[in-house]
Order: sequence, then structure tokens, then C-alpha cells
Amino acid sequence: MNGIRGFTPMFIPTVNTFFRKNVNNFANTTMVATKRLLPTLTSIAGLRTHSVVKRTAQPFPKAAPHQQTVVDKTEEEVSAIEEVISKVNHQISNKSHGRLFAVIQLFNRQWKITPEDVLVIEGYWPPNIGDTIRLEKVLLVGSSDFSLVGMPLLRPDLVNIQATVIEKRLSHTKTNFKKIMRKQYQRIHFFRFQQTMIRINSIELTSRIDEKKDIEGLEGRVF
Repeated sequence: MNGIRGFTPMFIPTVNTFFRKNVNNFANTTMVATKRLLPTLTSIAGLRTHSVVKRTAQPFPKAAPHQQTVVDKTEEEVSAIEEVISKVNHQISNKSHGRLFAVIQLFNRQWKITPEDVLVIEGYWPPNIGDTIRLEKVLLVGSSDFSLVGMPLLRPDLVNIQATVIEKRLSHTKTNFKKIMRKQYQRIHFFRFQQTMIRINSIELTSRIDEKKDIEGLEGRVF
């Protein structure tokens, strides 16, 4: 038995020699020879790892060295514009434009109106019956020959729209019914809301479109 024990080191290497041999063989593999990165613990365990990529800063788009210049209008375009303006001003001064229409903003809504129209405004509104009001938030005014569009509103001194409150009443009764099947739940509600009726008296163009006050004050401005 002792003789067999004496021959075992010759055939079975020790743990230290086996570990050194494996480490030396692993260091001489092609992975180190080609200068690649050694596998990490996460890659050995089967987890996903992100590859090492050199991130280079992307250059921002170069801005224009100077501001963009707008090409001036040609003489033909200027003459055509002046001709159109003169025709519109001639109709305004002579009041030969005919029946006007307008688009106004009232009670958070836009309305297309003409003289003698009646608008029904739903909800509470302070004016009383018989009050004459001026509608100042005018988005557009036009006739059969031309249209004046605001950006977004037209000048207050250009258009004058007058209206009169003719009636204030409650709407017809509406029903709100709700029922849930097989739950013994059933509710019914009746309600009415306020209505104000106004009549558009007139739509007038009070000044030329190419005229503008040199100094504008707070009077007549719409905020």
C-alpha cells in the first residue's frame, strides 16, 4: 500500500501544478495573442453585456453666417398692389362695395355675420335687453369684390360693427336620463340654460386700409 502511494505523484498531478498549467495555456491562446478583450463574468454567466464602442461627438449643423435676406418686390408687383389698394379705398370712400359680411369672435366662438342677422348666445351674458354694443374682435371683413383679413384681428378704427340685445330667455327644457340595467338605478334630470339674442345692426368700414395712426394709445385697443 505504501508503495502504491509513493507512485501516485508520478501519475496524478497536484492541484497547484494543474492550475498553473491551465493558466499558462489560457494565457497563450489566440484571444490574448490577437489583443482581444477577455470575457467578463457576465458573459461567462450568460448575461447580456454591451459592447465597448467609442462614442464620438456628432457635430451640430452649422448655422448660416448671416441672416436670410428677403428679396425685394419687383416694380410690377408693387404697382399691382398699389392698384388693388386704390380700388378698395375708392369703394370704401364711395360706399359702393355693397353688402358686407364679417367673421367675429364672440363668447369663445367664431360667427359669420351680415347686417340684420340674429345670434343666439347660450350661457350667462351680462348685457341687458335694449343695450347697444360694439363687436371689436373682428377677424375678417369682406364683400363681393374684396376681403380684409386680420392678423389675427383687424384694427378697431377700420371696422365698426354695432349690435343690439333684443331678448334674454331660458332655453326649452332638456332631459338627462340615466339608467343602469339590473342595478335598480334610474335617474332623470330636467334643466334649462340662459340664452341671449342679439341683432346685428350694421357693418361699416370707417377708414382707408392704407391709413394708420402715427401714434397709437391705449384707447381703442383690444387686449
